Amino acid sequence: MTCSRRTFLSVAALSGLAGCATADRTAVAPQSAFVQGSGGVLLHYLDFGGRGTPVILLAGAGNSAWVYEDFGRELARDYRVLALTRRGHGESGYPATGYSQDTLAEDLRLFMEQRGLARTALVGHSLAGAELTNFAGKYPERVTALVYLDAAYDRSTQGAVDMADPVTPTAASADDRASVESFISYVHRTRPDLARYWTRAVQRDLQASIAIRPEGGAGWKTSNAIFGELIGGVSSAPPEYSKVTAPALAIYSIEDSSYRLPANASREQQEALTAFTNGPEATWRGASIEQFRNGPNRLVVEMDAGHHMFLHRPEETRNLVRSFLARHARR
Repeated sequence: MTCSRRTFLSVAALSGLAGCATADRTAVAPQSAFVQGSGGVLLHYLDFGGRGTPVILLAGAGNSAWVYEDFGRELARDYRVLALTRRGHGESGYPATGYSQDTLAEDLRLFMEQRGLARTALVGHSLAGAELTNFAGKYPERVTALVYLDAAYDRSTQGAVDMADPVTPTAASADDRASVESFISYVHRTRPDLARYWTRAVQRDLQASIAIRPEGGAGWKTSNAIFGELIGGVSSAPPEYSKVTAPALAIYSIEDSSYRLPANASREQQEALTAFTNGPEATWRGASIEQFRNGPNRLVVEMDAGHHMFLHRPEETRNLVRSFLARHARR
């Protein structure tokens, strides 16, 4: 196991509460299917099978259920696991509007009803943290436990942090947009965070999330308008953790982000990124952690891993999730 001392201590503290995957449960490929969400919008999901406490995995903005393909299969050795793709993403429907947190909560509620789930644990990555908090606040009786994968942040203060980030994304060229395959190659070239753990799950998620756009050329199926509505909804106010009564685990990524710089980065670029990482980014994370901790049954773990920790450090992440759910998630 490769992890920071802080992460190791957290895993050790939890490990006595849950065993490893049982040998007689074999991970199988998930079943891909659809249900109807609010307003009849089709929602794509993956059913990983498994037995025991139900667990629903929610992906971050821009990702689909497929990003959990490997993680979900392993988790299903011990739990009943499904992964839902929110509207406007992947293979789900793309209505022009209707991306408020309340609408997403209704989608999740309807999904649970159609799958016969009275109560479930929720695991969410990145922006899905807002969906976990909102749903658990609205329907406390439907939630057994919450796990935030680098997701428990105050998005109402994120704008200033993003503005201070010295690393700017590389725009796709016309050649990059020539086909879905060339756009995936562009993502591989310009997203070192994903390139270093480029698994089948990443590839399958991109295939579900990229298409030839109506205006021509390959690009993200999720439009800027959809992203804007999602971001606007989560950034309008701080998270209402006070309404959350379910036990909750928040795992935060604290990885050195120097990998984001090109190999030929200047000293000025390196110093600017270091100042940002140790300044605005660390301050925002620290404030978000304190907000999250201000409630009962809250556990915080800081992990030396990338933002997609379930891809970068799958075993460590899975062990933390398993152990927490074994103690707190009950049908």
